[in-house]
Amino acid sequence: MDECEFEITSTEGPVDAETQKFDAIIGALEDLLMSDGFAEAQAQFCRAKCDVFEDTEENKLEYTPIFDEYTETLEDKMMGHLDRSVEGFDATEFFDMIESREGQLDGDVFDLLMTLTSFEAFKELMLDYKREAEGEGGAEGGATDDGNGGLTGGNIFGLGLGAGFSVAPAPAVGEEQLDGDERPDLDDSLVITPGPGADSP
Repeated sequence: MDECEFEITSTEGPVDAETQKFDAIIGALEDLLMSDGFAEAQAQFCRAKCDVFEDTEENKLEYTPIFDEYTETLEDKMMGHLDRSVEGFDATEFFDMIESREGQLDGDVFDLLMTLTSFEAFKELMLDYKREAEGEGGAEGGATDDGNGGLTGGNIFGLGLGAGFSVAPAPAVGEEQLDGDERPDLDDSLVITPGPGADSP
């Protein structure tokens, strides 16, 4: 048997030092997000405070100190972890890196950062936890039966993304075809509509 040798090369060229540092910071944050301690601290905070929030457009004054406490608590955990994990970590430099990459970022780390900087994302996270506590599904994500043969899903990863969805089976559509058996029109086999927690278009 002949042995084959493969050489893997990148077509993007060398990666600059800033990108390497940014990637190291994101990797450290992903490790933190995967840790049971961080996820549990976030969940405990949200469960303890979520009953204050109401699903209305009006925001109560009492939401502000809760948002400030949430931001301070999670930022302290994140910055402490990054100081220990990334050599030469500088928070100001990191936030400048994020700002320069605006519109290019996605994933769990950026979703978490959104709940720290966007009150609306934070409020949606708290409402998801409240719905979960009331037995309506929510912060734990996943899809639940809507009672009408469809599925309703809430938040993804408990990060307040407002990525709700609702999926219901479409009415059966059959069409007799000249060259074979009756088959459903596949374009009409699934109907997806905005569900709870979804942003309005």
